[in-house]
Amino acid sequence: LWGADFCRFCGNGSTEGNQALALALGRPGDRAVISRSMHKSVLAGLVLSGLEPVWVRPDVDPGTGLPLALPSERVAAALAEAPDACGVFLVEPSFVGVLSDVGAIAELAHGAGVPLVVDQAWGAHFGFHPAVPPHALASGADAFVASSHKTLAAFTQSAFLVARGGFLGAFDAEERVRQ
Repeated sequence: LWGADFCRFCGNGSTEGNQALALALGRPGDRAVISRSMHKSVLAGLVLSGLEPVWVRPDVDPGTGLPLALPSERVAAALAEAPDACGVFLVEPSFVGVLSDVGAIAELAHGAGVPLVVDQAWGAHFGFHPAVPPHALASGADAFVASSHKTLAAFTQSAFLVARGGFLGAFDAEERVRQ
């Protein structure tokens, strides 16, 4: 359905999937480029995995104080600052529904030779109608996690993690996600 090579269902919401992706991206001490507007489950994934974040801050709306889209130029700068990064981790859409240019960021990540993974918890419905944005894989990401209980018909904390091999396979992350 999403054009993925594999899917794993998560019984503990997107938290479980985000932590699995953090554990799969790298080894303790590796650096990863991370959106500063990430969910606390990604932070817990960083603690569990031992990944060192290279934070990328989104713009902030001066009127509301809410985070806006993550400028791709900042992701490029973070990748230049951390040429040894093991991946890029975004939260798209954000808690308030803001969506960055995932396609442009995917190109930057792949140009740096690293995978892009996305916490798409609030966008499980993406890609199913022309009036909504495409899902993260269609935009070039290598994996995403979505909370089916937030925007689709699902019970309790159901979620899913979908991924393609490609860049994930190059980092043995595919097998690590399966584990």
